[in-house]
Amino acid sequence: NYVSTSQKSIFQYVKQKKLSNVQLKRLLNYLSLACYSYSNSALSKNDLQSAEFFIGLYHLVDPENPEPAYLLGTLRMRQHKPELALDALKESIHTGFEDLQRISNDTNLDPVRNSPAYRIMIRYIKGRQEIQQRGKPDKTKKMQIEKN
Repeated sequence: NYVSTSQKSIFQYVKQKKLSNVQLKRLLNYLSLACYSYSNSALSKNDLQSAEFFIGLYHLVDPENPEPAYLLGTLRMRQHKPELALDALKESIHTGFEDLQRISNDTNLDPVRNSPAYRIMIRYIKGRQEIQQRGKPDKTKKMQIEKN
């Protein structure tokens, strides 16, 4: 498998260089940004094979980021694999994806909008946002307290 061989060799190379934690963090941040850019570019050109590669690499270099899973969901929809797309979107949401406007307006997801799984994901994001809003301090109250 070309992808796994390439990914292994990248990390073997990095390991051999014995980078400091700061250098490794910088490298991973750079690779994350590059993979995001290449993944989006490949998807915009409908180059699904390249998108698959860069999204896989993106997930490998930045596993806590919800974006690779979201992009994978988009890719799976373009591959006409809605169940796998929904699985990827669930993973994205569980790793922190919360852009309700984006997921609601993404035309790639139109075929699954009426599915129970999609509607549950939207309710989950809305619920999480409501909880976050309730947890934020009301700035107007703070201002009133400071004035008194």
